[in-house]
Formats: sequence, structure tokens, C-alpha cells
Amino acid sequence: MKREVYSRKIVKTTLNITQGKIDSVRKNNVTRSACRVYNDGKIGISGFFGEPTEENWKAAEENLKLAIPYEYEIQANQHRVEDYRQEVLSEKEFLERSEQMLEMLQERNPDFIFSNKLASRDATHILKNDAGLFYQASDREYTFSVVFKHKDSNAVFDGGVGMISRRFDAQRFVDDSSRILQAYCREVPLPKEKTLPVVCSFYDVGQKILESLACDELGKKTSILADKFGTKAFSEQFTLFADRSKEEIGTPFFDAEGTVLKGDRAVLIENGVIRNGLCDKKNAAEFGFCNTASADGAVDDVPSLGYPGISVKPSEKTFRELVGSGKAIYIDTMAGGDCTADGNFASPVQLAYLIENGELVGRLPEFGLSGSIYEMFGSDYLGMSCDKPFFDQRVLCIRMHLG
Repeated sequence: MKREVYSRKIVKTTLNITQGKIDSVRKNNVTRSACRVYNDGKIGISGFFGEPTEENWKAAEENLKLAIPYEYEIQANQHRVEDYRQEVLSEKEFLERSEQMLEMLQERNPDFIFSNKLASRDATHILKNDAGLFYQASDREYTFSVVFKHKDSNAVFDGGVGMISRRFDAQRFVDDSSRILQAYCREVPLPKEKTLPVVCSFYDVGQKILESLACDELGKKTSILADKFGTKAFSEQFTLFADRSKEEIGTPFFDAEGTVLKGDRAVLIENGVIRNGLCDKKNAAEFGFCNTASADGAVDDVPSLGYPGISVKPSEKTFRELVGSGKAIYIDTMAGGDCTADGNFASPVQLAYLIENGELVGRLPEFGLSGSIYEMFGSDYLGMSCDKPFFDQRVLCIRMHLG
């Protein structure tokens, strides 16, 4: 019998914003752990708060009677500790700097009312066992999630601005938010062009690709990408990774089973060719895919297939170089879309801005976008920016059809 402990310690401070001011502070400090025991191809798990006791181990051993299968070798004889935290503010410092940032934001944008939340989240993941494994990953992120409403608006809110960073970069957030808010105040008509470059995140338009890369769907041939596996389905410029590297804020370098990737990344799509699916130990054994450290679940769950960090390989071009000097569209809010089994994607766009010569020039009316994922990430794929032009994030640039 082998024993293993998996724990996640989360220390979080959340500041609630009303009328541009912090009106409450909520604090959480929770360590959630699980004892795992493995014996004769079975797993027993006992979840609890805090550190394990003999009672927890006895409960896990008792749960072996449930005969939950787990026939895979656990990780052994490995030791690695990573701490990716860059700026660790005390609770007092976080509160004071948040108040200063909101004052800066209000002063720069007096015609708007701000609300919602700011948060500091410190997370430590630990996986250790009696087979010689010890993994520990620590990270801290600051999340700025601010909703805005123009003083003359009758709406509950008009939009939002947000940023996630390892550093409390108030100036960056205020500067980028002000660019958005100034553009929001200038209404512009929808361009007459039928097709334009669209600036967005991968998750805005690539969710169907991500879902279709689940290796159980690929293995069972239920994925829309199953018949394209191993072939060039997308642009030569498009490369997609399962990413547990330092670049992915809040993602530990190991998954829920203790799998670690070489270089902390695994290629899923390489220069347009589908190379691998998102995979854990179970599906790697069943379907013969490479394990991409994609096991996930609650601490006290049996590890199952989930999603690690996902990243698109940056191009060698900046945002401005990708969009050029003509018109483009910056997506702020796009929800309610869908993708057919043929790969045809369409979605309404609730909030977006017109770009000309690389600058935000005004707010567009609501409209719709459409395109085939094989074209959007094929002939219409422009690339992922090498720089981070908005809120410390790279942006994806593709051509899409308006209307």
C-alpha cells in the first residue's frame, strides 16, 4: 500500500467596491487536503481541512472497500519546489494601494461610476507520497475586476475592465482602463467592410477547438477534430500548447496526478498539425495519447481529465503590426455564441471597439461575428501578438465576418 497527500492552501483577500470606494473586506485562509491510498489497482481517498491525521488515513484505507479503480503508477523519486510569486503585499498594503488606484481611476475618468471587486490570491499546491515524491508550487495573483457605468446611463452597468497579474501594477491598470473608457464615450458606426481583423482572446473564439482536443473524445471519434488528427487542419502559424509553465499565472507545474511536462509544456497543435489531445493517465493508457498533465478535479476527487493552462505560441509581430494601419475590432464582451459540428462559429458581440491605425477610436453598436474555425485559425489567422498591449495580456488576431 502506498500513501499520498494532495493539498491546496488558498489565502485570499477580496475588496468589494461600491461607488468607486472600498466598502468591505473579505478574508479567506483555507487549506483543503486529501489522503490517498493505493492498493491492488484501487484508490481510497479521504478529504479534510488542514493537515492529515491518522483518522484521515484510516478513512482513506476504509474507502478502498469502494473498489474505485486506479491502475496507474504514481509518481516517485522526484523533488521540485517552485515559487513564482513576484510581489507579496501585506493585507494592509493591498488595501492602501487599492484605494490609491481607485482614486487614480476616478480622477482620470470622472464621468464613470465603478464597482465590483479587487482580489489578492496566494495559492500553494503540494503533492507528496511515501514513494519519494515532493512537489510544491506557490503563486500569487492580483485580480482587478472593475465594472463601470457612465453617469448618464440608465443601465445597471455598461461594461467592465479587468487584469490579472503577479504584480500590483496600478498604473498599467489605470492607463489601459482609461483607454477603454475614453473609447467607450465615442460612439462610432459599424464598418461597412464584411471582413475585418478581430482582436480577442483565444477563449473568445477557440473554445470549440479546446473542447474537441479532449483525448477521450478524440479516442472515441466523437470529436469534430478526430478525422483530422495528425493532419494539417490549421495555419502554419498556429501552435497551441497545454501549458504549466511560469507564464501561466496560478497554474502549478504538476497536475492532480503529479504528472510534469518536459519544459512544462506539451504541444497540442504544431504549425497547424494536430499532434495530441488533452490527456491524463487513464486516457493515455486507454487511447495511446501522450499524457499532457491534464488531470484535474477537487482535492478529494479521483483525478480525472480536465484543462491545464492553455497558450498560443506568440508570433514575432506586435499587436500594431498584426492589425496594420486599417480598421480592426477589439472585442470586450462576446457571449452566447456556438459552433456547429462542421466548425462554423457565430456569436453576438455585446461590447466592442473600433481600432484604426492601432488605436481605439470608439465604441461600436452590438453586432454579430461569424466564421469557420478552420478559416479563423487557417487562412484568416493573423497571429498572437508578441507584446502585451492590453492589461498585460497578449492578444489573438484573426479575420472574421461581420453580421
